[in-house]
Amino acid sequence: MTRITIIVAVRNAELAISRCIQSILQQEGVSWRCVIRDDASTDLTEQAIHRAVNSDTRFVVSTADRREWPATTRWRALEIASALQGACSSDIVVLLDGDDYLAGPDSLVSIRDFQESHQLLASHGTFCDWDGTTCSWSRDYTASTKAHGTFRQAEWVATHTRAFRLGLYEHLDERVHTYAGRPIRAATDFALFVAVLELAGRRSMHCPTVTYVYDDRGGRAMVARRRQVQLAWKERLAIIPSFSSLSDATCAAILLGHT
Repeated sequence: MTRITIIVAVRNAELAISRCIQSILQQEGVSWRCVIRDDASTDLTEQAIHRAVNSDTRFVVSTADRREWPATTRWRALEIASALQGACSSDIVVLLDGDDYLAGPDSLVSIRDFQESHQLLASHGTFCDWDGTTCSWSRDYTASTKAHGTFRQAEWVATHTRAFRLGLYEHLDERVHTYAGRPIRAATDFALFVAVLELAGRRSMHCPTVTYVYDDRGGRAMVARRRQVQLAWKERLAIIPSFSSLSDATCAAILLGHT
């Protein structure tokens, strides 16, 4: 049975991280483990993590010595996940932010079953806000975008929950977390996941099931400002050389756990 590795990147979320971890602990019908990477929080996030984890050995907790910024934090967690005992290329990596949470106890099962049924290397999903409002702009990419790998030029519709096979890690590099030699500070989901989509190509798909809750209680104005910054960074990252889609043989090997 395919195992899931959840990667949680977090900074200064002492009031939210416990809810995030509880949503992981409540998952049913799936084998999982979780890597939590704290980006040198300056509040009590680290203590809140350890209280919520409560010595559960399925969690691996790591804290940066100094600020890394989100893209590098997620990359470091992915490095840790790839080195865990028993890690397999067919394992599914699920990305979760420390101030958000999984929508229900069947979220991971839904992601696993969706990827397995379609033999996918990557999937992106549908989320809802904390008030229950479902995201209206998540959808699948066109067949042409997948075939030609033009995800950077297309409208960004790959929303939470973002998930991919661990075997793709071996084909990624510093382009997913640095820009001009410096850490990427915004549009960090785009930086990593657009590369994942380019590698996966036709073996990527949108999952319509709501599996993720995005906590935007900072208000619509804050979300709008954040989105403006992210779109500006997306334009910068769009000119970075893209990743080439993997061969059918490599895709098959990843899905079989042979890499």
